[in-house]
Amino acid sequence: MITVMSDETTTMIRIPISIHKALKVAAAAAGKSTAQYVADVLTPTLKTSAGAPYLPNDRTK
Repeated sequence: MITVMSDETTTMIRIPISIHKALKVAAAAAGKSTAQYVADVLTPTLKTSAGAPYLPNDRTK
């Protein structure tokens, strides 16, 4: 299960370890840290989904 938690400045996503391991491999292949890779992949999705209110940048618009 994926859980999204946020406050005014941070969005944290809890994911199963199996997904985390796959993301680590994909991030290494892209030459990025896992956190940067996840941000690059999920930010566009969150901005166009129901998760948008949880992104700090969207609160200022």
